[in-house]
Amino acid sequence: MANASGFFDNPALLETLTIRGRVAYYLAVTESIFAAIPLDDEGRNYAREAIKLAWQWVAGAAVEGDDLYRCVENQYGTGVTMFPREKEEKRLAAWGAVCMAIMYVTWRAWKSEGRDDNNRPQTMESVDETWLLELHRYAEGTGIFDHEVARRLLDYLQADYRASMPNELGGPIPRAGVIAAGGGASIGDVKANDSGILDNPSLLWSVTIRARVAYYLAIAEGVFAAILPDDEHRNDAIEAMNLAWQWVAGAAVEGDDIYAYFDHGDDRAGLVRTIGRAEVANEDVYGRFEKGDTVLAMFPQGTDPAWRAVCTAIMYAIWQVYKAEGRHYQAPQAYKAEGQKCFPRTIELVDDNDVLLLHDCAKAIGRFDHEVARRLLDYLQTNYPVSKPNELGGPIPRAGVIAAGGGASIDA
Repeated sequence: MANASGFFDNPALLETLTIRGRVAYYLAVTESIFAAIPLDDEGRNYAREAIKLAWQWVAGAAVEGDDLYRCVENQYGTGVTMFPREKEEKRLAAWGAVCMAIMYVTWRAWKSEGRDDNNRPQTMESVDETWLLELHRYAEGTGIFDHEVARRLLDYLQADYRASMPNELGGPIPRAGVIAAGGGASIGDVKANDSGILDNPSLLWSVTIRARVAYYLAIAEGVFAAILPDDEHRNDAIEAMNLAWQWVAGAAVEGDDIYAYFDHGDDRAGLVRTIGRAEVANEDVYGRFEKGDTVLAMFPQGTDPAWRAVCTAIMYAIWQVYKAEGRHYQAPQAYKAEGQKCFPRTIELVDDNDVLLLHDCAKAIGRFDHEVARRLLDYLQTNYPVSKPNELGGPIPRAGVIAAGGGASIDA
């Protein structure tokens, strides 16, 4: 058994383990004190998702250092280094442990990819093996760190994941065995805070493009019953969503096939009428719009939230299909390549942040089941993780996604 003397102030404590084994220790210790971050902490679930992504790397998934680094800091202000907002001592200590773990795994992932330590972002410059001491210090500061859990973790990892050479990466390590061996608390012990999951713009970064579209469509199906059976646009929505699902499942569906239901053209019919259109009053200074052009109004006040949710999902699917086809954003005529196809004006403002709009609309209906969203995400992350950023991914059958979520559908 690990020697109790000097255990927690020994920077060489993990030297005998593989690199994946060392990261597993960091993550398991962090999970054991995770409950010190209150359920109402706005960043709690950003941390939870970061830890889950880190475990995927430990388990051998094709998660890159850059994927993990986006959990450290990113343009949306949702990286773990941005929290907590309040300066309560035990909460600060828990966040310190989270930061140590996620930054350590990011550093180790980069090194395994051959990245030079001299080419690190400033935030990551000081990460090294001595951070273990800081991990222990922060864990102690939460007041709930169980030393016996740490000792059991080390005994288990030394028995099963001992390095055969210095700094050996080692084989995959499943999270379940490590957490069970330690016997401590974990991020799975406390129900995820709904707001943290639903307000996370990077929620779907860890899954393939087809899986992202599947998530949007499944959420939209879950609230579809709020649209009246006699609504004149209902069948168009069903047809558009069915086509989008066929694309997700690998069928040869084109973006224009789905877009035809969204905007029928000159008669200004189609699903776009459910969320509003507007005419441009004056020519755009950049030449993108001319006076009289018809463009999408950004969900004006009073728009039905059920239709907003459904159209958000359909528009996102169209955008991703067009991107997969190599479409470009509109450019002034002089800069267009011959034969170049561009996004329609109504699709130009769609991006991955629309998952926040999808959730807001779904919540406004009063039929949104947060547990369905959680189950959908867990299913997609387990079965359709990315092996590289923005990977299109293989086919995904609709039936499996809908069954995994357990929510309502357009078949109901």
